[in-house]
Amino acid sequence: MLSWFKKKKNTETKAAAEAPSSVVNAAAKALKEQGDAFLDTAQWQEAAQCYEQALAQEPQFAAVRSNLGFALMQLHRYTDASAQLELALTLDAGLFNAHYLLATIARRQAHIADAVRHVETAIAIRPSFAEAYSLLGDLRLELEDRDGASAAYLRALELDPGAASALSNLGGICEHRGERRKALAYYRQALALEPHNQGMRLNLLHQQFQLADWAGVENEIAL
Repeated sequence: MLSWFKKKKNTETKAAAEAPSSVVNAAAKALKEQGDAFLDTAQWQEAAQCYEQALAQEPQFAAVRSNLGFALMQLHRYTDASAQLELALTLDAGLFNAHYLLATIARRQAHIADAVRHVETAIAIRPSFAEAYSLLGDLRLELEDRDGASAAYLRALELDPGAASALSNLGGICEHRGERRKALAYYRQALALEPHNQGMRLNLLHQQFQLADWAGVENEIAL
């Protein structure tokens, strides 16, 4: 599951401000809660079914449409997911996560310009959305805009120092620029956060060999 999705359930970054209890009926709320529980265990089809039943009860429930879009995206039903997310935005234009998911879908379909537009909208709505900055960095890299990617990754790290992928990608940018010492430092930080990530370990080892920096190499190889 995308990390922001799990976090939002217990913070103010919840998918959407749910309608007052006097508006949303109890059956729709109960079905949404069931769907959310299925999402927590990556049971995408079951979650989608609960959300569809909830929307049959309450078609204007924006948070449910957004969550349904998420579940459908995980099922690789991108056209259906996009349709639900667009509908959610007509109900609540402030759904930053709906824009983020649309950006994710657009990227998977190689529609990079659309992905950038959606993720930048998500950031405009929620400037503290660290994962959106990481995605923007990835998209800038795909466009070979390394300066823009660096700026996005650094902002992501300001908001979330534990963003290991941002650190690793900054290492890659530094490596491309020939800044091997900086690349090595970024790779070390990334691997410290995700010690079982073999891709990050290989990046670190490559830089150590390039720099003849043998500190800890035997341990890294052993792992």
